[in-house]
Amino acid sequence: MQVFRALKGGAQAYVTKNLVHKELLQTIRAVHAGRKTLSPEVAAQVAAYVGDEALTSREIDVLRMIGAGSANKEIAAQLSISEETVQEPR
Repeated sequence: MQVFRALKGGAQAYVTKNLVHKELLQTIRAVHAGRKTLSPEVAAQVAAYVGDEALTSREIDVLRMIGAGSANKEIAAQLSISEETVQEPR
């Protein structure tokens, strides 16, 4: 899936072409602030791609926070886990 390749390649955000001006500005500001972000449409595609493999409740919490634009450091602090645990395996 193209989203995964982009994120593994270092992308900090992934949005669709139909993003409205306001959302695009919010995405740019989030990336500038060091956060990763996905548009809701992209997050839905990622969720569908995961398929039958069930996610743990912790993985779901992490994905929700990523979708909300939280940085890895923020997610780690809120969930009391290491920043390395939050990061996608390479």
